[in-house]
Amino acid sequence: MATHQLPVRLPDDVYVALKAHSTYSERSMNDITVEALRALLGDETRRAEIDAAADRVRKKYRRALDRLAE
Repeated sequence: MATHQLPVRLPDDVYVALKAHSTYSERSMNDITVEALRALLGDETRRAEIDAAADRVRKKYRRALDRLAE
């Protein structure tokens, strides 16, 4: 897998917390950051998939849902 560098500016408190977590967990700051980004992006992707599925269901069953709403 190809990798890319991404310079990131962190506030002091975030940097200190990340460094402490890295030391405590014996993992690199990079590994922790990549894991956090994957979790964030995965959540957004799942949310988008759920929203798209809900839209399909609403379109498919629009008449029934409208009748239930009356």
